[in-house]
Amino acid sequence: MYGAPAEKKNFLFDIAPKRCKLVQMRRTVDLDSELETELSDVVSLTKEKPAVVIRQALRAGLPTVASRFQSPRPAGYFTDDYGADKERVALESAMARVKQKPER
Repeated sequence: MYGAPAEKKNFLFDIAPKRCKLVQMRRTVDLDSELETELSDVVSLTKEKPAVVIRQALRAGLPTVASRFQSPRPAGYFTDDYGADKERVALESAMARVKQKPER
């Protein structure tokens, strides 16, 4: 029992989630001179590769582009979520009755 070598069992744990699949894609992007200058400025500022900067810009800017093509919310869409504050309405009506004079 004490003199026998201990058996070593090999356990493989696969902790990585299998929810997403990375796909390598190569794309060509045509940049005008002004945009290329801005890109090179940001690349020199961040010390990142141009592909990384372009990828970050796409991730940050895609929601903005998508929102341009979505229809706007109808008027009063959020009124149920943000009801009138009764204390604030009472304070504003009370302050409207107070006479105010300019400071001299």
